[in-house]
Amino acid sequence: MTDRKPQRPSKATEMDTLMPQSSPDAGSDEGTQPDQGGLSSTADRATSTTRQAIADPGTAPPLGDNSPQLNSRPPTDDASTATSPQSRPWQAEELEQLIETYERSLLAYAGKMLSGDWQAAQDAVQETFLRLCKQDPDKVLHRVRPWLFAVCRSRIIDMHRTEHSHAQDMQEVPVVDPRPDAATQIADDEQRQAETSRLTSLVQNLSKRQQEVLRLRIQAGLSYREIAEVTGLSVSNVGFHLHAAIRSLKAACTAM
Repeated sequence: MTDRKPQRPSKATEMDTLMPQSSPDAGSDEGTQPDQGGLSSTADRATSTTRQAIADPGTAPPLGDNSPQLNSRPPTDDASTATSPQSRPWQAEELEQLIETYERSLLAYAGKMLSGDWQAAQDAVQETFLRLCKQDPDKVLHRVRPWLFAVCRSRIIDMHRTEHSHAQDMQEVPVVDPRPDAATQIADDEQRQAETSRLTSLVQNLSKRQQEVLRLRIQAGLSYREIAEVTGLSVSNVGFHLHAAIRSLKAACTAM
């Protein structure tokens, strides 16, 4: 195949991928989840494993100690506990729908926070859903998205603290395109990979707090209020960190 040199994206196009698509909102955005692109193969395997772990908890890795989160205020009630008295059991259809809706974005978030260690990310997401199974459905369903991200974040912090995550360079993580016509997409994939590499490099220059807020907003699609619940920040501080991150990225793109 003839090599095709990737075209450098315009600054406007590059920043369009980073800008929030809505103004600060107080509600819960339960709409369509952002497309995770190259994570398709990894997410599909993780989904199968997660469903198996929920069906047979004996196949899942042992749960962590769920140590206190590094928040500015305590996490909300059942988001920080492993179990909660149940008024009714979960229905299989409920769990299937939640896995279908949220696992891909949780895996993407965990993978980024664990520096590309997708096995550790998969473990964190599985444990998150196993903890969900022990909660009272009627108490958690109305805010299930921030609850899932808060528990996943807590597990990631545990992994960092106990050195269970093995950091890797994101460029060393292979992503296999499962589409039948993948061979015809190599050139386009190379261009997208080059763009992603540049954006990843820019994001890594942000503060840890700015990186997390940006990923929760852009990648996971959480609202400002949901991000505040996950991180322990106030809604106004979420907006401050998000806009500071975007200003820094714009300045970096302009300088390139």
